[in-house]
Amino acid sequence: MKLNGYSIKDLEYTKEKNRLEKYDSGFQYSPSVGVDFKENKSIVTLKISLKDGSSRFGVKLVIQGQFDISESLSKSGEDAIAEAMFVNGTAILFPYARSVISMITGLDSSSTVLLPTINTTELWENYSDKSKNNGK
Repeated sequence: MKLNGYSIKDLEYTKEKNRLEKYDSGFQYSPSVGVDFKENKSIVTLKISLKDGSSRFGVKLVIQGQFDISESLSKSGEDAIAEAMFVNGTAILFPYARSVISMITGLDSSSTVLLPTINTTELWENYSDKSKNNGK
């Protein structure tokens, strides 16, 4: 797979108490994947929400990466492509999201926020387990 680029679809940074009430505490993220199997293209969307522990600020980010699916991966089948895009596409896109959030939080204070690393393989396992259980 090849990342052709990414774009920030939505970005919100707030210190307003009434808006912060709508944020979940801590750090949450959820990826989603769209695949065009005929064109061998994929879009990975990563939604991130962060509310610091003392409720001083909140950040929401939606970032989207556009990918080409390699010829070798395209021969693996639809399930393998979906898994690869979910796991690897998220892993490729996440550092860009971390950078955006660090930059935004650093512009407003001396306390730059660095998001933790994520385990995308474990994320896929949890996602696929939930999908299997919901399908029963």
